[in-house]
Amino acid sequence: MKKQYKKAEETKNILNWKNRRELMSKNIPLEVDLENRQLFFKDGIKEKLHFDFGTNNIDNLIKTYLDPKDLEIVNRSLTQAKKGLEKPIPFNFIHPLTSKSIRFEYRYQIVYVKYASTRLLGELIKIGSKKARKI
Repeated sequence: MKKQYKKAEETKNILNWKNRRELMSKNIPLEVDLENRQLFFKDGIKEKLHFDFGTNNIDNLIKTYLDPKDLEIVNRSLTQAKKGLEKPIPFNFIHPLTSKSIRFEYRYQIVYVKYASTRLLGELIKIGSKKARKI
């Protein structure tokens, strides 16, 4: 009996599922610059997750990837964070490949950088995971 090899397409689908699972199961370090409205991932995160947003503008990402029901809440929370309130920001992320809604929470601490710039240093945590319960 000959050994059957997987087709390239099947291998690609398996990798996509693995990447989606990795995106949902691991905490993602994330930095938000509130003055310039930009998002920064730590080095190597985009390559590790095989997921690129194509932009780092926070307003574009919020409009594109967040559930429309959460837009107002997230924008209000970012405004409150700029004023000094450290409170986790829960939201539903819509995965672009599957259109599946994933519940995340952004937990952060406020860091003031030179020239009165405000940055949020934190992690995206999937709500309901074991890691989220430990914190």
